[in-house]
Amino acid sequence: MSAGLGVQVVVETDPEAEERLVEELFSAVLADIGADAEDHDVEDEDEDLEEDDERVVLAVAVARGDGKLLGWASLLGPDEDDPGPTVQWLLLSREIERIKTGMYDEHPATPEEVELLVAMTKAAADHAREAGHDAVVWSDPMADLDSHLADALGAEPDEELGHIWAFEDLAAAAAPAGLPAVRTQVATEPTENLPDGTDIITIDVVDTDAELSALIKGNRAMVEEISHHDTEPEIVAAAIHDLVAKIRELNPDVRTLRVHEYDDEVVEEAAELAGMTVAKQLHFYRLDL
Repeated sequence: MSAGLGVQVVVETDPEAEERLVEELFSAVLADIGADAEDHDVEDEDEDLEEDDERVVLAVAVARGDGKLLGWASLLGPDEDDPGPTVQWLLLSREIERIKTGMYDEHPATPEEVELLVAMTKAAADHAREAGHDAVVWSDPMADLDSHLADALGAEPDEELGHIWAFEDLAAAAAPAGLPAVRTQVATEPTENLPDGTDIITIDVVDTDAELSALIKGNRAMVEEISHHDTEPEIVAAAIHDLVAKIRELNPDVRTLRVHEYDDEVVEEAAELAGMTVAKQLHFYRLDL
């Protein structure tokens, strides 16, 4: 399939296709940073690309331009939690940036990225239809690619997954009246494996199981998950503001903080109590075939 602009998309059904593509990805990463393969352990850096389930990869739609890998879209077989086969994509340029910086690039989707995603997803969806499936689904909590793809293909939001909560102006973030006082302590985190220019701040709430870790790069801070077993939302909200204070103290250049919440009522209520706003609502999108 041709995607325009010299881009070709080919569907592969070889079970080892993804493994080969990951190896090609890391070769591109090493070339981009001018490093030697001997100085970098691909297996250590590959953890974020490993599947956390045992779903079958039905096919992989691979996009290349002038022979160079641009990205791929894997079609994962359905399971009891997902309403249809899932399309899971990777754009090489964004993944290289994530590996280099430790954070996903949340810049708005470009027309070229959307065109590439449309071509890969169409190819994966065609394979799903030919295999007898009546729909595919996808989500992308790290950027706005999912909604742009949905608009381009006529897909609809199918299931709410959660939210990304934000303080867009960290300097102006003030704890609302009525939040309880909490005692927190900074936990020591290993930093030797963090990319250059990336920092991490972790705080524990004393006498609770609540823990918050913020990954920091440049003027952005991101909390991918809040651990809070048996902790009240009010305590978590107060802890969010303790984390804000610690970020201001240790990383004064940080301007924004985002907290990812995945169908978690405690974190959702805590973010609201803390005065955060919804930067993005997370969905599965469904494309009927």
